[in-house]
Amino acid sequence: MFASLGGNKTQVAPGESLEYVVTVRNEGSENLTNVYIRQSFPGTVTYVNGTAQYEKNSQTGGVTDAWVNDGVNLGQLVPDQVVLFRFQGQGNNSVTVGSSVENVVQVKSDQTDWLQRAFTVQIVSPNQTARLRDGDFLKVTNNTLQNGWQNSVDVEPYNVVEFLVKIAN
Repeated sequence: MFASLGGNKTQVAPGESLEYVVTVRNEGSENLTNVYIRQSFPGTVTYVNGTAQYEKNSQTGGVTDAWVNDGVNLGQLVPDQVVLFRFQGQGNNSVTVGSSVENVVQVKSDQTDWLQRAFTVQIVSPNQTARLRDGDFLKVTNNTLQNGWQNSVDVEPYNVVEFLVKIAN
């Protein structure tokens, strides 16, 4: 059995949500029964109620919020079958900028032992700003905001920034 834990962001600001995705695949030649996922949120992350769902055989199904305490049984996986389990977590507002937060899940079936997988995000400031000064040698644009070439721009986390540097010999 293969299992992984990932997320839709690698950096989050305090209080920001992110989506986690557990991927489980049967890499064996026999069926896996009672594929079970459990997890324990770190003290700095809270589960966002109503966000848990699974995708199996091109069908999506909801999962009750009780899975946070009880885990979730995703049933049987035939060889080469994949199930995705998605849920959202929200970082606490008091989490320290510059720190990292690790979330861990455990996955097992009747035929396998527990596998533990982790995903870590970095905590960044929601107010990060880049300020570049005027000059003939440097121009900058925030491609996310599509604000054109300027002498200075404000940048927030996840913005795409492009620099134009003039080099003369």
